[in-house]
Amino acid sequence: RGQHEHIKFDFLGYTFRPRRAKNRWGKYFVSFLPAISDKAANAIRETIREWRLAATRNNQTLEEIAGLVNPSVRGWVNYYGRFYR
Repeated sequence: RGQHEHIKFDFLGYTFRPRRAKNRWGKYFVSFLPAISDKAANAIRETIREWRLAATRNNQTLEEIAGLVNPSVRGWVNYYGRFYR
């Protein structure tokens, strides 16, 4: 409550800031929770663009593309989905 100079911070690819949460009875409250940071999300988007899936990989099979994409996506989901998948 009140006015504070810093209300959020980034740490290890997460942004911690006040977010709405639900308690065990289904009522909402504000808690200080983590989620993926904007900088990390932009880095993921840039990596996906660098794969150039539509432009250069249109002659590969779905299995070959999955072999390229799956390890990275699995790592991102496991790391950034730690708190909220």
